[in-house]
Amino acid sequence: MDLLTYLAAVRRYWWLVLGLPAAVLVASIFLSPAAPYTTEFRATVLIPGDTEDTGSAERPELMVLDDLPILISSDVFADATHDRMTADGTARQLDVADVQSALSGARYSRVLTVTVTDADADDASVVADAAAAVLPDALNAYLVAPGSQPATVQVIDRPDEPAPASRDRWLRIGATTFVAAFAGFVIVAAISALYPGRPNDQPDLTESK
Repeated sequence: MDLLTYLAAVRRYWWLVLGLPAAVLVASIFLSPAAPYTTEFRATVLIPGDTEDTGSAERPELMVLDDLPILISSDVFADATHDRMTADGTARQLDVADVQSALSGARYSRVLTVTVTDADADDASVVADAAAAVLPDALNAYLVAPGSQPATVQVIDRPDEPAPASRDRWLRIGATTFVAAFAGFVIVAAISALYPGRPNDQPDLTESK
């Protein structure tokens, strides 16, 4: 099948090339789950004696910093966060598993970013506030060796107002629509291969047999 034949087939079956992705786009918009709410806060973590020397990744100070994201998603940090929420009277209907699934962390240099994601904006807000409050004690309890000087943990950006994480949702919708558009072109190519010849001689799939 040459290019001209394929282009003629695309023109003949334009309704398929355009209709399939359009239908998938509409269905994705209505059927895709609503975007969850997300908020985050940042904290600096200063370990006594840590200089972030290049090539010294085996240093205990750097190991503590590298372990920060793991701590944020751990059972013990979720327990501590939930206990703080309970003490503050903000636990709502959330259990420890809900808190743990909402928390994630990332570290760049000495700055830890903690992200809280939840379907409810108020739940995301109370989890973030409690996590920020327990972070210093949890870090020193579980990542700093007993008898060592404690790390200095300072929250430099408080949790912001939770906002819908729409970007990821629209990326998924866009990717699904793109795949549907590609499938439309593949289907047209398959039709052209199954019914070779002049474009006008190919069967019109819109007509009933």
